Amino acid sequence: MVDSEKKRDRTRYIMMTWPRDPKGEPLDEMPDGKMTSNGLPLWGATLYDFYFISRFPDTRNLMTALSGSKIARWMRQKNELYAMDYLDQAENDEPEPKVMQPYYIGEFIELIEKQISSCLLPPSEYPGRWPLRPFSTPTCHLQERIPFEKLPKRLIVHDP
Repeated sequence: MVDSEKKRDRTRYIMMTWPRDPKGEPLDEMPDGKMTSNGLPLWGATLYDFYFISRFPDTRNLMTALSGSKIARWMRQKNELYAMDYLDQAENDEPEPKVMQPYYIGEFIELIEKQISSCLLPPSEYPGRWPLRPFSTPTCHLQERIPFEKLPKRLIVHDP
């Protein structure tokens, strides 16, 4: 089975609604909220950091999905302090985005080799040198983040 066939479709739902001041201003130009390192404009640590918010306070059926940090900055700029609990949570409880480095598979291989050489398991417990049927065991994905400055300007792929 191919990896893409194994993947299941995921549907995520925004469950939170940000309350608006009934006398507040309409949402217009939004300031930047917390962003990812590659510049994605909406970021939240969990689905609870995203909200539906009314673009016009008196119109409840026109909603926009935004991140809590983005809404909080707009609310502070416009001095709309109607939902102080939400503002406080977006500004103080929501963590900053972090770059997650992929696991360096070389460390894992070195660890396994050290364990084998230190004889933590009896030789009968070691897996065989190779699978009896080719491609019957999953292989490790070799992945490591390559900085953009180390990538070539142009990539030529030879595909026979």
